[in-house]
Amino acid sequence: MTRSKGLARTVSFSAERLGLQTLADQANDVLGAGDIVTVRIPHGLNDLRSRRIKMWRHGDRDLIAALLYQGWRMFESPLPDLFITEVRHNPGAVFDVGANTGLYSLLGAACGAQSVHAFEPYPPVVELFRRNLAINSPRCHIHVVESALAAHEGRAVLYVPEPTSDHAVESSASLSPTFKEIVDEALSVEVEVTTADSYWRRVGSPPISVMKIDVESRELDVLMGATQMIARDRPIIFYELLPAGDAKSIGAFAAERNLIDIYASPSEIVVNSPIEFHSDAWNHVLVPWEKLDYTVARYRRMGMKVTLC
Repeated sequence: MTRSKGLARTVSFSAERLGLQTLADQANDVLGAGDIVTVRIPHGLNDLRSRRIKMWRHGDRDLIAALLYQGWRMFESPLPDLFITEVRHNPGAVFDVGANTGLYSLLGAACGAQSVHAFEPYPPVVELFRRNLAINSPRCHIHVVESALAAHEGRAVLYVPEPTSDHAVESSASLSPTFKEIVDEALSVEVEVTTADSYWRRVGSPPISVMKIDVESRELDVLMGATQMIARDRPIIFYELLPAGDAKSIGAFAAERNLIDIYASPSEIVVNSPIEFHSDAWNHVLVPWEKLDYTVARYRRMGMKVTLC
């Protein structure tokens, strides 16, 4: 890093902490030459001023950052709003499984998580994630874990699709060889695999309040490897359900543990319907039954349409 960029990074951190956002943005322009997107997070009840996170756009090759550049609700709406709401109302640590370039980890850290444990096994994406960490000054420690989570420990092949013609940063990878019609054998890599329970015990079994799982159709495996943590801490669990995901088995897993499923589309929150793939609502939430009334009430206060089944 050149001296001028090192100074710009220091100025950006200091200005952000003091609430001098115009100065922070000017420093970001020096540091990133216009390639850094600043994401303003909707206010929480206890926020004295708005909180922000930053991500490299990489010339809009990072599709997450490129969409956020167009507006807060352009990416996976309403999931970011639900996620920050649950982090704010459920004190504890966050598990971000399939962290990608770090959006949800950064949001968790900015919105009051005691710590964030971010699992991302694909080396090229980890590198971009660490670049994003370097331009943020999070309010808690983000632990980057370069492992996949599953129902077992060991090593496995992480399958990666063929590159797209627009050279976008590849954001999808899976332990399943059939999650895409075509995978690129040359890009696929062998990675370390562990379970959420094993890692959780290794780091001292901190209280986990929120968990986000996005592992391209292998969400059930992650849940099966987290049974002890879920039994003790009863976290709010966000997960993505794709057509190749095992909806029936996730439903059985949830029923055994008194977890109520919510699926969230941009226009509606649907509570306790059968778990299945929805083309307009890939993102679901598993809510412990004892937390359901409070969770639904929060979503209504956010102005969302809530349908109870």
